[in-house]
Amino acid sequence: MCDNAGADPSVSAASHDCGCAPDEVYVAPQNKETLRIVYAEINRSCSRGSISDVPDEEFSRMVNALENKEYRIHPYKFIGRTYTHLPSLVTALAVNWEYGKMHLYNSVLADAFENSCLAIGANATICEVEKQHTGNEDRSFWNFIYKAYPELEGFHWRGRNYASLSELGFDMLDKLRCDDVSSYPYWASILRNRLLSDYLSKKKPEDSDLIAAVSEFENVHEKRRSTHETLTNYYKVAYLLSGNRQLMMWGKVFERTSELAEYAEALCGSSYDEFEEFCKALIDDDGVMCPQFEAWLTVVGKKDELVAWQQSIES
Repeated sequence: MCDNAGADPSVSAASHDCGCAPDEVYVAPQNKETLRIVYAEINRSCSRGSISDVPDEEFSRMVNALENKEYRIHPYKFIGRTYTHLPSLVTALAVNWEYGKMHLYNSVLADAFENSCLAIGANATICEVEKQHTGNEDRSFWNFIYKAYPELEGFHWRGRNYASLSELGFDMLDKLRCDDVSSYPYWASILRNRLLSDYLSKKKPEDSDLIAAVSEFENVHEKRRSTHETLTNYYKVAYLLSGNRQLMMWGKVFERTSELAEYAEALCGSSYDEFEEFCKALIDDDGVMCPQFEAWLTVVGKKDELVAWQQSIES
């Protein structure tokens, strides 16, 4: 059983039967389903004194970072666990978003960072600077976690945790294709706060084309736009981040425009009514394209043709 002494008063005092090492990242129950990165294994690897059994090169790099004495901090209690390594603590703060913010804005983190992390710059100054931006506490907390530990793996925002931007992109595609509107405000907050371009500037500064592309989508979101334009923009972001190139409609999967044309031609030959219905699913009577279809045409290299068609119906 793990001792809960020193845990947040807002967290249940019930003990957690985990049998884990002190630095294992504890995940609040409401975050377990969304967590994709099992940071606990990193610490277990360290406790064995060897990383020879860890197959992934990136995993090994993270373990080495944890073993580096510069990342050691004075014991810090957070949600019933004691942390002695900066990477583990920052990861726990990021994964348990609301509790992490509580610790930052209640000033309890400032002293710990001031006393323990001066060598790598993750000190009280960061805490104090971020606390000044209380007009947007989530954005300030996001700044803090990636400044405190720049090597923090994954994309973390408002309690949702993704191993990569690609995973975020696939999650967006899945929800968009199912007409799941529950995540629209979450995606809007990502674009409004320009997190994608900021994240890529930190993680992949050499990929200027990708940074420019996501910046363009963020710019679009800042402008006045229709619901159709918003959905099309979400699809474009999802396609870009995921790398997926599939159009999924009517239970069919199309990867090339030629496949779509062949299917439409076959449908026309078998049932004109179904063919007409399919065409209206792509483009309605007012000449408005399905958001997924419009975004997909751009992704598969038909942007110029799309623009020319849009100009023709507007003239």
